[in-house]
Amino acid sequence: MIGQTLPAILIVLVLALWPLALPPERRGRIWRRQGFIWFSLVGGFVALFIIGETFSDPGGLQAAAWVSMWVVPALLLSWLAFSRPNEGAITLTSVCALTTAFNVWAIAMGEWWWKFENEHGPISSIATFAATVPLGVLAIRKSWIAGWLLVATALIPEFLVFLREPQRGAISLGFLTTPGEVAGVLFILAGYSERKFPRGFTRIGGTQPPQDYPDIPGSTGKAA
Repeated sequence: MIGQTLPAILIVLVLALWPLALPPERRGRIWRRQGFIWFSLVGGFVALFIIGETFSDPGGLQAAAWVSMWVVPALLLSWLAFSRPNEGAITLTSVCALTTAFNVWAIAMGEWWWKFENEHGPISSIATFAATVPLGVLAIRKSWIAGWLLVATALIPEFLVFLREPQRGAISLGFLTTPGEVAGVLFILAGYSERKFPRGFTRIGGTQPPQDYPDIPGSTGKAA
């Protein structure tokens, strides 16, 4: 697990530290953009890798069916997160909770589940990745919530796998969840910063435009 987590820690440190040199009101926007760009690029690569491996084996219609089982729900949830962020946050919280519960069950099954996944592919890891994809979209409007959901959904099963089987499983799981772990930390930083300095904040005249931000308690949830 250490070998899988260390690169993520180094990446987070590099991306998280340099915005500290900027004015406080600009840091949240930079962290949010970093998280979104990172998650889009690396998550896109991981998605293409999964799809390519699936069409290599088993291939054909069976591969198309397997891919559609996680791509279609991920796209629908991403649309919900973008178009209706409040409803999307509630829905994705439930999805992440169910995914985590499924991972806990899979880990508890032990050897039987490892054999099943060796024959049919890393189902639990792909399910975790698919559940985190819409969170990258949700972070555009609700960075704080999306960040915590990303970190929890990605880290909990990886940690449990490490506790139960230190030599197994963490490699594929870590490969698929590292994009979410890094982006999640950046989104948390963005959400924390934007709670203090909401979007549209300005120091000119010591005033702040009357613009709402979805993550601020008591706001209307309308984007600035």
